Amino acid sequence: MTIPAWPLTDEQRQIVQLCQDFARREIRPRGREVDEADVVTPVDIFQKAAQVGIADFMLPAEYGGGGITDVFTQCLVQEELCWGDPGIGNLVCSNGFFFSLTRS
Repeated sequence: MTIPAWPLTDEQRQIVQLCQDFARREIRPRGREVDEADVVTPVDIFQKAAQVGIADFMLPAEYGGGGITDVFTQCLVQEELCWGDPGIGNLVCSNGFFFSLTRS
């Protein structure tokens, strides 16, 4: 039996699962296209990330964000999304950078 170095809370496990599913379904299939084109902005991915609450997870809840304030959970989200594609994953995790774009 493997004991994790950092046991996750139930909420963290749910967030990790959401991000894994999103990366597998939305990011990974488009990553190569976006990276190779180098001029493609996958706005649709950001819109979908906003719909499931990933694009704004680091923004305070009082501003409509997810209110996740601990760095460890933020790293978990970024790790999972960047598995899909580092460029797209980092953009989605840009601390709400696309928040206004995806909420319209």
